Amino acid sequence: MITKIKKIRKRMAKVQKRFYEVKLKKKPKPKYNSIEYAVPLTPQENSEKLIEFTAEGNNWIRTRTSSVNQHVGAFLSIIMLLELKLDNLLVDFDPKIQRKTFGGKIRVFKDFLNEFQFDQFDEMKTDYLALLRPLNELLKVRNDFAHDITVTNVSLVDFVQTSAYVEREEPHKYEMLVEDAPTEQDKVLILVSIFCLSASVEIAKLRLLVK
Repeated sequence: MITKIKKIRKRMAKVQKRFYEVKLKKKPKPKYNSIEYAVPLTPQENSEKLIEFTAEGNNWIRTRTSSVNQHVGAFLSIIMLLELKLDNLLVDFDPKIQRKTFGGKIRVFKDFLNEFQFDQFDEMKTDYLALLRPLNELLKVRNDFAHDITVTNVSLVDFVQTSAYVEREEPHKYEMLVEDAPTEQDKVLILVSIFCLSASVEIAKLRLLVK
């Protein structure tokens, strides 16, 4: 009996040791390139370099017109609205959804669709999965605008999946935006707005099916 107790204690000790090893295991440090230090310059050269580095990239702000800023702002506002729609649907599925990035919310939406029991509504699931490609396309453009100051405009060429979705689901509206929108930037905003409205309706339908 005593021997059995000793064996059990030994096993428990091993399990505890493994548990703490896993728990205390640190994440590997990211690997960076070595820092290379500059050759010392004269005070005059340092002043010139300081001015150069400080001003670097400022020209991209100066060359942005109010029209460009309006289009970029309008595009990002549409994306923020779409994020809110996803938040409202997914907040019970993932209580941390509001803290996630747009890309993170799209991934949670995909997981939600895979988890959701559509049962006899297989076609309905296919329709919802069809939203993912346009959403990821919007994500890419959104990230370009948000993280690259040199990106000042986009065209319909950047929205192949979104265009295909809108043309299939809203053919009359798609035809109107292609024919009537005065500029390429206007076409993009109208296209994204139509998609956002269509996606909002589909998301609202899903909200009717969950508590």
